[in-house]
Amino acid sequence: MAITIDYYDVPYLEEMLSYLPINATDKIDVNTYIKNIANSILVNYEGEQYQFAYFGLHLLYMTYIYFSVKKISTIIP
Repeated sequence: MAITIDYYDVPYLEEMLSYLPINATDKIDVNTYIKNIANSILVNYEGEQYQFAYFGLHLLYMTYIYFSVKKISTIIP
């Protein structure tokens, strides 16, 4: 089953993805995680399971926060 993923179908998802990742040390794992979460958001949004799509957006937001805190902590110990 081939699924064509269009992130523009979900409001603000493309914009949130433009901020990720931020200096990830292991880019392969981080990119895989972000891709899996984004796919989950899209599937849930298209299935009108908005509460789960919102939870996925929250996970992406928290990923951004964790990367920002990590970056700040390396600049200002």
